[in-house]
Amino acid sequence: MIGDTNRVEVAIADRVWIDLFDRVAPFWLNTIPHRRHRLRGAVGEDGSVRRHAPKSTVLTARVTWAFASIYRHTGDRSALALAERAATELLERHVDSQHGGVYWSIDARRRPLRRHKHMYAQAFAIYAFTEMHLATRNLRWWDAARSLLSAVTAGLLDGRGGLIECADEKWVPVTGQCLGRADDETARVSTNTLIHIVEALANSVRADLGDDARQLLGDHLALLAEHALHVGGHGMHQWFDSRWRPLGDPTVTSPGHDLEAAWLLHDAAGLVNDPALHATWRDIGRGLVSGALSRGLDRDGGVLALVGTEQQRQALTWWAQAEGLAGFCWAAAQGDERAADAAQRLWLLIDTHFVSDGPGDWARALDDDRRRVPGGLAIGPWECPYHVVRTELGVLVRAGRLAPIG
Repeated sequence: MIGDTNRVEVAIADRVWIDLFDRVAPFWLNTIPHRRHRLRGAVGEDGSVRRHAPKSTVLTARVTWAFASIYRHTGDRSALALAERAATELLERHVDSQHGGVYWSIDARRRPLRRHKHMYAQAFAIYAFTEMHLATRNLRWWDAARSLLSAVTAGLLDGRGGLIECADEKWVPVTGQCLGRADDETARVSTNTLIHIVEALANSVRADLGDDARQLLGDHLALLAEHALHVGGHGMHQWFDSRWRPLGDPTVTSPGHDLEAAWLLHDAAGLVNDPALHATWRDIGRGLVSGALSRGLDRDGGVLALVGTEQQRQALTWWAQAEGLAGFCWAAAQGDERAADAAQRLWLLIDTHFVSDGPGDWARALDDDRRRVPGGLAIGPWECPYHVVRTELGVLVRAGRLAPIG
């Protein structure tokens, strides 16, 4: 059955295994640890260490999640050791012990730097702590996740059942902090943040944080289904105001995020105990994949991060390729032959141009000639192992190379 319904994953599993366990994981295990149990905040793609770089909560949380998840799948103690180091730093340095929640970043001396409470960072911290609890069953991580979820629902939940994007240090809502739409005072929340709220809430359900997590998960999936989709359902709006009205150019969509949402939100909907909602997100996901296939690919099958603007050429980014592969494989497993072809073509692009020759993560961006864009970071506020690890673990599970986990 695996060979029939997941034939794409079976075909690429050998190469994916080598990439994940011989290149990507060893790179992070050997590069991000710093002295005295700290983590590095930034490393250039040329290997240069940015010693005074701030440390992003998102980076720390994503390292925690990625290596806790690798441990859950493989039992690799070195992965658990890195996850525990990152989780400890996340809990002891990034959490606001006075007001609750996590800061956006800390400085190189591990002191709070950007103190505002952005929902994107809260979501990834919850995701990280719940994964650590699932990996270890240590109640320290359950308590940390539950405390964050309580702080978020008290400080960022609006009157419409959704979570707003950002508050100040003391949980007073602020505007002008929407991802991708900075300084727009009308922007209430971004689809990017909403996707990862759902991801965090889904893991909260898996970790048994409480009935309120399941209720919030269902509420957010329903809100997204009602408000987020373009007419025709082949793309998602990027930003919303306080009344859930879309903002910005209505033609703009992000194929990378659409493909991420397709599989992720369908999987999350399966945890709500609402078969109709699950079926709704299956249909929505298929529409999002269809839209990406129609207008979201570059000439050789690469997934674009953004379409619908006057910006005709753009670099291909690693995260959009990872999410594209996951989304196309999800659709292919349901019988979408176009998605199966797109997944195989996309993996060829990834394996040829993004994958490193030796230990290393994927190239962060390729120019129009498929050369690596120079001067970027290998490790940084957004340059994390999360997208690649999550996609490649998923491929290996569906190919039968790793056991599935709950």
